[in-house]
Amino acid sequence: MKGRRWRLRAGRNRDLRPPSGGLAEPGRGLHAPGRCFRAGTRVMGVVGLCALMLPLLTGCWDRLELEQRAMILGIAVDEATPADLRQAGTTRKLSRPPRGGGAAPVRLTAQIAVPGRIPLGPGDAGGGGGGGGGGGGGAAGQRPVWVLSASGYTMEDAVSNLQNQVAEPLFWGHLRILIMSEAVARRGPSPISDWLRRNAEIRRTLWLTVSRGEAGALMQATPPLERVPALYLWSTLARAQQLGRLPLGHANIFWRALSTTGQEPILPYLELRQQQNIFIRGLAYFRGNQMIGTLNPWEVGVFMTVKGLNPAGYSAYVQVPGTGQFVMIRSTLRKSHLEVFWAQNRPGIRVRSHVEAMALEKTGRQINLSSVAQMRAVEASAARDLTREIQDLIGRTQRDRCDIFGFGELVRAQMYDYWQHNVRTKADWDRIYAEMPVEVEVTVNLRRTGTLNR
Repeated sequence: MKGRRWRLRAGRNRDLRPPSGGLAEPGRGLHAPGRCFRAGTRVMGVVGLCALMLPLLTGCWDRLELEQRAMILGIAVDEATPADLRQAGTTRKLSRPPRGGGAAPVRLTAQIAVPGRIPLGPGDAGGGGGGGGGGGGGAAGQRPVWVLSASGYTMEDAVSNLQNQVAEPLFWGHLRILIMSEAVARRGPSPISDWLRRNAEIRRTLWLTVSRGEAGALMQATPPLERVPALYLWSTLARAQQLGRLPLGHANIFWRALSTTGQEPILPYLELRQQQNIFIRGLAYFRGNQMIGTLNPWEVGVFMTVKGLNPAGYSAYVQVPGTGQFVMIRSTLRKSHLEVFWAQNRPGIRVRSHVEAMALEKTGRQINLSSVAQMRAVEASAARDLTREIQDLIGRTQRDRCDIFGFGELVRAQMYDYWQHNVRTKADWDRIYAEMPVEVEVTVNLRRTGTLNR
């Protein structure tokens, strides 16, 4: 037993061998003085090295104060005119037109946060010298943002010219919204996307939008409800998404749809009214890299019904059969199921949508919402109207060859062999989508009628 124990230990430590007399040889055991000294020296060396590195890890040698950064909150991109490029100043003399052409010159309008004047909470007029007020509420020196404009032959050229007007380095980590004009979107936003995706400071949760008319005017807007215009634009879009009036419009979603073969991207479509009111006109949809058309606010609700996006927040008037009166209902929940079927040697899509709604008001006494028969009639009428709207919207996108619903990705997932043999590029799928049969089935369930018994 004693010899077996020594053999097991010998496999772990070659210095431990069974001595002939039953005792370990001097200087060869586990606790030899030289071995302990060397092990202790190594431990002390590691501890000393860690102690020397601690000041380097916790130091502030590379610090950069907030006041030493020019934080960009929002930018607008418009097409630059020859007059913009000929503008006097050193920023224009540094620009050189890119060889090869292709991309149009751009004009950037940026909102830069003024240190100490950004409101930190309700009732806070900003720090520093007591600055406050909205974008146009107080004196120009008290505004919480500084609006600058610069032009260039490319995005980076315009950004470089913008940097020449600001002392501190530009910081893009707090960029919340980018607005491009409709002219830029119809020409193609790929130069903008290329510059954004190469900048490591820019977040992928940035909102990309399209404006009707000049985009720079939205950066100059002075909404009365928010002292920082760019943050008001961002909160308007975020709240619209939370209320079920817009799909999410982050940059990563746009880029993902742009890179897939079976889906076209969409972006929120904005308009400035009366120099200070931001109006969400709907959605702008693209084919490839170019904007093709727009959806009005009601069509946005129809699009979200097909996609099954929640929460649901759109309202509609429904005519009660047999009467000339209407009931206003609001959708509260959307469910959608998309199926791929094979018909006439090509794939087709079957859309099954279910909408739950609540009654908001009625226009006459002849309507009795406590009657089960009339409630079923309202539901059937709403289902017919929504079916027609979905068919019209899908037909319109088929004529434009813009699969904004992502039907192509569903076909690719469920009919992979067909996809591999027939679809090579987005243009191939756009051609197939234009002739694809689509069936629509809609059901509406009116779950709540309000506190009145009728």
